[in-house]
Amino acid sequence: MRSVRLTLFLLLVSLANSAFSQDSLNVRKVGQYNWWDFALAVVVQDTLVYVAAGEAGLRIVNVADPTAPDEVGFCNRPELAIDVAVEGDYAYIADLGGCLRVIDVSNPFSPMEVVTYDPPGESINAVSVAVEGDYVYVVFAYGEEGTLHIIDITIPSAPNPVGFYDSITGSIWFDLKVRGDFAYLTEPYWLEIVNIQDRTSPFQESITNPPIGGMPCGVALSENYAFLSHCSIGGGGQYNLSIVDIRDPGDPEVVGTCVIGGQGLRVAVTRSCALVAANYNGLRVVDVSNLTNPVEVFGGSGYTTHSRDVAVSGNFAYVADGANGLVVLDITECTSPVLTGYFNTRGDAVAVSVAGNYAYIAKESSGLRVVDVSNPLSPYEVAFFESTQIGSARDVALLGNHVYVAYGGLWALDITNPEAPDPVGFCSGFTADGIAVSEDYYAYIVGGSRLRAINVSNPADPVEMDNCTAGNNLRRVAVHDNYAYAVGITGMRVIDISNPNDLDAAGSYDVSWANDVAVRNNCAYVAGLDGLHIIDVTDPDNPTELAQCDLPWTPLGVVVQGDYAYVADSDSGLYVIDVTDCENPVVVGFYDTPGDAYDVAVSGIYAYVADGDRLGIYDISDAVEVSLHHDIIIPSTFMLYSAYPNPFNPTTTIRYDVKQAGQVRLTVFNLLGQEVARLADGRHLAGSYSVSWDATSVPSGIYLCQMQAPGFMQTRKLVLLK
Repeated sequence: MRSVRLTLFLLLVSLANSAFSQDSLNVRKVGQYNWWDFALAVVVQDTLVYVAAGEAGLRIVNVADPTAPDEVGFCNRPELAIDVAVEGDYAYIADLGGCLRVIDVSNPFSPMEVVTYDPPGESINAVSVAVEGDYVYVVFAYGEEGTLHIIDITIPSAPNPVGFYDSITGSIWFDLKVRGDFAYLTEPYWLEIVNIQDRTSPFQESITNPPIGGMPCGVALSENYAFLSHCSIGGGGQYNLSIVDIRDPGDPEVVGTCVIGGQGLRVAVTRSCALVAANYNGLRVVDVSNLTNPVEVFGGSGYTTHSRDVAVSGNFAYVADGANGLVVLDITECTSPVLTGYFNTRGDAVAVSVAGNYAYIAKESSGLRVVDVSNPLSPYEVAFFESTQIGSARDVALLGNHVYVAYGGLWALDITNPEAPDPVGFCSGFTADGIAVSEDYYAYIVGGSRLRAINVSNPADPVEMDNCTAGNNLRRVAVHDNYAYAVGITGMRVIDISNPNDLDAAGSYDVSWANDVAVRNNCAYVAGLDGLHIIDVTDPDNPTELAQCDLPWTPLGVVVQGDYAYVADSDSGLYVIDVTDCENPVVVGFYDTPGDAYDVAVSGIYAYVADGDRLGIYDISDAVEVSLHHDIIIPSTFMLYSAYPNPFNPTTTIRYDVKQAGQVRLTVFNLLGQEVARLADGRHLAGSYSVSWDATSVPSGIYLCQMQAPGFMQTRKLVLLK
């Protein structure tokens, strides 16, 4: 076996901004669809629920039928949507990334961001938002201190800040409600009431400390009272709900408290009940018919398990239940809520296949998702299928007008209309983690230690024909000619499937924690714990490794098309590898995706990456056109070479060697030790690199170029003569 370490040679790169980034190479992101991250905040307007869903932005769900909530629109512009308020045709998002985002929701099917309000300064987070009339109120956290911004939104597309109020206690407010001339804000140990009658000059009206202590996080207003839910324990070692009489905002008075069974993040009030979103303890219900003696009467039902916020409209409560999405409860009898419906897309996207204008994604506990990718710049989900059977969607394969899903067994769905997938057949009684479908209408399923051959010539009646042992903890399977290649914890097993009624073991090759496999011609490409293994399977009884390619993390998915292998390398994203010569693979492109890359599919010039909570779409056309020299030897040491030319005016080229994958930084300093340029800063593969420095913007003189890598530092002198 010839052992080949993955090679990467970067041709001369001249960058006008004197910076070189290793987040991507020859791969460009063109689109992304985000499933829900965490449902963090929720408001209701008529039959529409607006959810701040973290990295998934603003999601709009139609609840006209509370038993079947349906997402109708989304805007995933926010960096991290943490709170939401709605007034008229606009939604206002508190973005933890540091701004207020104004989104036009006049067409809920196509919400569009119209403007952002970015306060000046650093280390700023928007944490809460409320809107009333012509003003939006936003709590910004500046480090560990809070400031209330009052913004005139008479023209929503041109927000105008008119007033500011700084926390007197130096703390951050957690929640914010506005009514009339007063704003009510919760902070550690206090409810602060701010007079906003003059929006340009807000001032503190009063502050009160709930008697049992603890930290009030949520506040709700009902007639003459404020209800505070505590998110840290008080003096009695318990979480509490406090009720405050605010008839005189200048002299608020606590009139009642009770213990609640969890960390109260937010609270809503309806009729005689307070509904508390108690994080991991779900939704708690407190009977407040007697304000001086409130009593918790409901909680721990299992309907909700990660409650972050709750809103009420009519006889229904809408719970932002973290990773579980949106949960709808009937509260006609508020002391005894009943589960009505839910909407979620929980679980990671772990497998993807593409046909025509649609991507089909296996998304663990939320089943099969169908995304329209006809416009790669703006993909959107058009359909989904969730099974009532126990199990997670683990893999997906396409053949003709059907999609086959490893999902608690084998599901066959008719996708003649991709926007209305129709489950027509199901075969169960076994573990299903990976699936491949052959042209002669057999589905090969792996799970546990078995490979199964299932006849799907009639998708409505799939029939298992045979099964055999094929390893341990099997993950995925590929089919090529008359053989199936099953991979799992102990490596790759080759099975003769020439007779699907009588599966016969052939050869094997040990690879530690093999996660996926693809086969092209006589080479099998195995994604393993220690990189991508390329194995000669010309003789299926005696597979032989040709090359082992190191990648920065752990490859989880691989697909081969033409002369290229595309690898989903978990935390380091997508890699494109030229495998024209199986013994000499060369990286020609990569992109550090925002999530964990589990799987990849390729269609035309686009790669589709199942990236945790996202489907990412990447243009790979530059990568597959790159021609790299295949005989480059990996450097045996780290090395920073002398620049050429040197002295120079105004540009010079700097070469450096990286002997092993890791973080590398290349920085230029003046003689005072001040940084004047950063030429490289990011994860590098082993290889030889060069970068150009354009020193037009700095004066003549002597400069120092320093290379830093794991266990290595070297400095070279540069002389700039103008």
